[in-house]
Amino acid sequence: MPTKTALSAEEMKALVKRNLQIWNDGNFDRFDEEFAPNYRDHSSGTDKAQLKQTIVAMRQAFPDLHVSVDQQIVEGDIIVTRWSASG
Repeated sequence: MPTKTALSAEEMKALVKRNLQIWNDGNFDRFDEEFAPNYRDHSSGTDKAQLKQTIVAMRQAFPDLHVSVDQQIVEGDIIVTRWSASG
């Protein structure tokens, strides 16, 4: 069984920022490489396909949507990101 390679705190922060950038630019060419096939949002219970539908719908409703990272906290392998959106 392959072992997980731990990401540094800075790598984890960068990963979340890259993921949120898709909300800003709507570049879905990167979506599949950024999100794992078994992706699950633990706060909403949505899977990868549902997340993509949500982003598409939000970008259609708010073409000038912009998500920005306000704060990120990393502890071990857990990251919390406080973000805000405008549009």
